[in-house]
Order: sequence, then C-alpha cells, then structure tokens
Amino acid sequence: MKSIVASLVLFSIFTFGCVTQQIAYEPNTTSVTDPKAVIYRVIEEQPGIHTPQQVEVVNDKFKVTISGYGVFYSSGSVGFYDSGLDTHVVYYDSIGTVELYSVRDFYTIQIKNESGKLMYQVVTYDLNKAKLFIDALHIMMNAG
Repeated sequence: MKSIVASLVLFSIFTFGCVTQQIAYEPNTTSVTDPKAVIYRVIEEQPGIHTPQQVEVVNDKFKVTISGYGVFYSSGSVGFYDSGLDTHVVYYDSIGTVELYSVRDFYTIQIKNESGKLMYQVVTYDLNKAKLFIDALHIMMNAG
C-alpha cells in the first residue's frame, strides 16, 4: 500500500512538476468592465472534475460548490468515489497573491492567502481568459 502511494507521488512529481511553468503577468484592471461576470464565467467553464455545481460571485467574496471526489485503494487498484459536495469560499480581502501557471495544454490560476497557502485554484484552456480572471480578481480585491 505504501509503495503504491509513493509511486503515485513520484509519478505526479515527474509528470506534472516537470511541465509546470509559472507565467509572469501584471494585472490590467482597465481590461474588465464587469469583474463579477468574468469571475463567474471562468469558474463555471472549468473542465472535467473542476466543473462546479454552483457559483456565487458577490461584492466581498466568491463561493464555489463542487462535487467532492476522493480516491480509494482496493487490491492494488485505484478508483474514485463521490464524497458529496465541497464548498470553497474566497473573500477578496483574504487574497495575498494570484499566480498564473502553464501546465501542458491548460492554465491554472492559484489564489493564495497572505501566508502563501493555496485557497483555490482555477483551471482554463484559454490564456486570455486566465488573464482576464486575474484582472477581475484584482479589481474586486481593490474594491473594498
């Protein structure tokens, strides 16, 4: 069991760690006229298991509810189970940094608190939408 977990960790590091590249991006807050609409759309359009069940974007926060997935191990096989719904709430005034990464054929936006802990991650296939999302977040962060 431990060797399976160790193998999966090493596989993940070599598969994802080697192809992830941070993209330097300076937010342009003049590019977005409706920041809440941009945040809503980019979060809602996330592919695969990142697709939310519900998205709420208001003046002080956004809230995303997704179907929770977990991993189980049985006789050496890996499978997925549905663990219910997970809700993530991100208050704009709690955001410390927003970082953009290229990961193979998609982009991730990592939203971190002031301590550098990951609060939420957004996935998109479109670099322009990723940049607009960052622009919109910065508008909302500075609105309060």
